[in-house]
Amino acid sequence: MFSKTVNFIRLYYLALFVVLYISFHNSSVYALFILNTFLAYIPIELTFLINKLKRPFGILFLTGLWLLFFPNNFYLFTDLFHLSLLSPYNSQTMMITTDISVWFKLLMVILSVLPITFLGCWSVDSISSIIKKCFLKKISLTAIMMVILFLNTIGVYLGRFGRLNSIDSITSFKKTAQNIVSQLVHLDVNAIKLIILFYVFSLIIMATYLLITSLPTQKLVD
Repeated sequence: MFSKTVNFIRLYYLALFVVLYISFHNSSVYALFILNTFLAYIPIELTFLINKLKRPFGILFLTGLWLLFFPNNFYLFTDLFHLSLLSPYNSQTMMITTDISVWFKLLMVILSVLPITFLGCWSVDSISSIIKKCFLKKISLTAIMMVILFLNTIGVYLGRFGRLNSIDSITSFKKTAQNIVSQLVHLDVNAIKLIILFYVFSLIIMATYLLITSLPTQKLVD
C-alpha cells in the first residue's frame, strides 16, 4: 500500500512539473516557482528513502540531508505572494476576471503549494518518529517535532529574506555558514517577530495535519 501511494505521489509531481514547465518557463517569476516546487519536493523523496533504510548511519546521513532541504517545503507557501501578479480584477468592472489564463495560473499554484505542504507535515511526522525510534527514545515525539519546526522556521526566514539556498550549503558551505551566523547575530526586532509568526504558523499547520489524520474513519460494510 505504501509503495503504491509513493508511486502515485511521484507520478503526480512528475506530471505537475511537466505542466508547470510548459505553462510557465517563459515567465521569469513563475519559472523560479517551478524550481522552488522542485526543491520543496526533495525532502518528500528523501523521506520515502529514509523509511526504507534500516542502518543507523544511513538514516542519520539522509536525515541530516533532509533537515537541510526541508525548509524549502514550507518556503513554497511564501510563494503565494506571487499571486499578486495575476491581476484578478477586471479593470473596468472591478469584478473577478473570467480570463482563463489567470484562473489556470491560480489553480496551478494551489496544486503545487497545498499538496506539498500536506506532504511536508507527513514528512515531519515520519522523520520525527524515526528519530525518536533510532536515536532519541527518551524524548517525546511532540518535542522532536517542535524542534524540527523551529529549525525549519529559521531556514524559511533565511531563505526568504537572506536569499540563502539549500544548495548553497553544499556548494559553498563555509561562506554559507558564515552568512547564516552573521544574519542570525544581527536579527532586529521585526525579524524576531517574523520568525515567531512563522513558527506559530507552522505549529498550527502541523497541529491541523495531526488532527485531520487522527480523525476516525468508518468503513462501509456490505
